[in-house]
Amino acid sequence: MLGVLSYLNLGTFSQAAPAAVGGTSIPGVQQASNDKKAIKISGLVKDAAGEPIIGATILEKGTSNGVVSDMDGNFTMNVSANAVLHISYIGYVDQDIAVAGKSVFNIQLNEDTEVLDEVVVIGYGTVKRRDLTGAIASVKGDEVAANPVSNVAQALQGRLPGVNVISQDGRPGATISVRVRGGGSITQSNDPLYVVDGFPVSNISDIPASEIESIDVLKDASSTAIYGARGANGVILVTTKSAKEGRVKVSYDGYVQVKNVSKTLETLSAQEYVLHNWSYAASRGTANQDAVEKYFGLGSKYGNHYADYANVKAHDYTDDVLRTALTHNHNVNISGGTDKTKVIFSLGYINDEGIKINSDYNRLNASFKIRQQLAKTLDLDVDFRYTESNMNGQEGVTNGKGSNVSGAYRYRPIDNPLGGVSYSEVASGFSFGVANIDDKHNPVELINDITNKSYSRSLRGSAALSWEIVKGVVARSELSLTRSSSKSTYYENGYTNGDKRATLNRGMGDGLRSVSTLNYNFELGKNNSFSVLLGNEILKSDSESSQITGRGYPGTFDYDTTMGLIHTATTSFSATNSYSVPARTVSYFGRLSYTFMDRYLFTGTFRADGSSKFAPDNRWGYFPAGAFAWRLSEEPFMSGTKDWLSNLKLRLSYGTSGSDNISSNLWRETWSSWVRAVTIHLLTVSLAHSIVRMVCWPIPN
Repeated sequence: MLGVLSYLNLGTFSQAAPAAVGGTSIPGVQQASNDKKAIKISGLVKDAAGEPIIGATILEKGTSNGVVSDMDGNFTMNVSANAVLHISYIGYVDQDIAVAGKSVFNIQLNEDTEVLDEVVVIGYGTVKRRDLTGAIASVKGDEVAANPVSNVAQALQGRLPGVNVISQDGRPGATISVRVRGGGSITQSNDPLYVVDGFPVSNISDIPASEIESIDVLKDASSTAIYGARGANGVILVTTKSAKEGRVKVSYDGYVQVKNVSKTLETLSAQEYVLHNWSYAASRGTANQDAVEKYFGLGSKYGNHYADYANVKAHDYTDDVLRTALTHNHNVNISGGTDKTKVIFSLGYINDEGIKINSDYNRLNASFKIRQQLAKTLDLDVDFRYTESNMNGQEGVTNGKGSNVSGAYRYRPIDNPLGGVSYSEVASGFSFGVANIDDKHNPVELINDITNKSYSRSLRGSAALSWEIVKGVVARSELSLTRSSSKSTYYENGYTNGDKRATLNRGMGDGLRSVSTLNYNFELGKNNSFSVLLGNEILKSDSESSQITGRGYPGTFDYDTTMGLIHTATTSFSATNSYSVPARTVSYFGRLSYTFMDRYLFTGTFRADGSSKFAPDNRWGYFPAGAFAWRLSEEPFMSGTKDWLSNLKLRLSYGTSGSDNISSNLWRETWSSWVRAVTIHLLTVSLAHSIVRMVCWPIPN
């Protein structure tokens, strides 16, 4: 319960006759004691825990007649028989109650979480923002949902200090690069650890923005140390919405979006393009100059058509590979429950048509959460989440010049050069620039020639038991399972490389997470507050995949036929299966938080991680951290700043964290050999001991 008398604000009442507070008059509130229809009422105001609320305001609506509750939460007053009471208190939800002839009232006020200090997720627990000692940035779900994007990571751009979000391209479903305070590795991943409702995931692209309650980012080592060997690149904690008590509520939100490119590169006119290439070719040599003149019909030898290009319209192929696209998103949410059983079900669908031709993305999400009070001190939480997504048009960077979209402006802007010759007649004179005039490099045809589709689905289920052993001591045990499968196909119809090619990939994976924690919150006297966390975590993951690649299919085969008969390739064919080395992690962790006089904050964290991704003699890592914060604004000498300064805090922290985001087999010595002349080169790599060495052994004569 919040502090009491210091929060009273009677300035909203008119300065009239005094009113009673538990039998004692106070200034500023007027009672309706002279009303001939007045009746005397009494009551008790308490919080959800049954504790009396001291200083709650009870006001007869529409009048200035009101009182405040006494030290025991009791009140008495005279009101009209048909009055409506308005009960309020700082940090609690206001409540209106009709008198309706009653004389005794038992009133319960519920805490208003929007008024109380904002609660921040810090890993295996929460803390009020004002009590933070580490560097943490947060964004509310409403702010994320206000951005109509298919990937919620895009909505974080510019909203969190120290977090850099970059979209690789405008394609729907494209990879989003997220960096927390920059990158820390040259050769391995710099992606942060994503944790959704406690479960570590590879990304958050499959979570609808409407389901997110909050996103908290742990940035410095003192706050990420609780995640040990997985926290070096920062930790992004996503909390999804939970079931709440109340009558059944059905809500829908959605949007329809029309997208197009706001701006493209301005290209040269046909005549400017010809002049540029003519001038450059002349500087390269006679052979290059003659090839350009012949192809475009320049100079007296080839028709003197330079002036004619002023009347030739330039063809901007960037406009051809882009389009106006339509996106629609729909989310349905059903929630409700009693004080013992709370349920929430969400269903979402998004269809995102890409602004690039031959690209689109759609996703289906379903989630179900239930919270059941099994006993007064025992709660069960169950959470299921299913996601299914389809993406078409995936395209990476090609030849170091960008994708077919970003490089489309390079292709010749003149459909019919006035030289009247085929590019093949002058190809040698164009050297490396021949690709920009070759009909086989038309960006529109290249994009339409390739069909690149991917399909994925995942199912995650978790269950947790929370037991309040005694007041302030809570034990929680959680078990989560996940299962995923994926399929991707790549098909060339013959335009790109002259023959039909196909690749089919399939993959499966599963994971397990088990966490047990014990929290103890207690106070010693008025000025000492403690919070202790002890925990154990076990992580397990396995995966397997297969790939079939073929080249050389009949001209009558289309995409569907080729994928169905991929084994009938005539030029080349290969099939591989792979099984990943299982990843296992066992962890023990703890955190101690101490607050003195609500001004001096101390936090100590320690974690020990044992990971199978490292060599057997080097699998355990230890990650200590400590932080101190001084809330200067609460010091007596700062009392004169209360009118304009709400919170001033100095922080000092130190911590260690690591990164095991590597292949499970990378620690093993790997040998590769090849023969050149009479020397065999052997390469040995052992990352577990941070050694990279190369040895050359000559072959004996």
